[in-house]
Amino acid sequence: WSVRVDTDRSLSEASIRSGFEQEYQRLYGHIQPGGRLEVTGVGVVVEGVLDGVPVTAVPAGTGQPLAIDRRRCWLGVDGGWAEVPVFDGAELASGDVLVGPYLIEAATTTVFGGPGDRLTVRRNGDLEVELT
Repeated sequence: WSVRVDTDRSLSEASIRSGFEQEYQRLYGHIQPGGRLEVTGVGVVVEGVLDGVPVTAVPAGTGQPLAIDRRRCWLGVDGGWAEVPVFDGAELASGDVLVGPYLIEAATTTVFGGPGDRLTVRRNGDLEVELT
């Protein structure tokens, strides 16, 4: 299975295996100790401020955006089916916070937050999600 994992700067085999096994255990409830791993892609995420690149701030919100709809979603074996609030991604503002479950509909994507997942809208409009 393809599983996205974080690793330390060393990118050592041990670091990659540890990250994979922890995430696989979290997602699927088991691992195959010593199983063969195949790295199928490598991505890099960098956050910072570049000189000369303006950061456009989004307006400050109330912290508690209003849902535009509700939709029935499957929340897994423990959560079953539930009515989940739907938010308009274009209307989210800086400082808004959502605690899952939730759906955010935007022009090019839909974001799902599971039970307890916490989303915060950053001042530049990025969505920061803390998974539970």
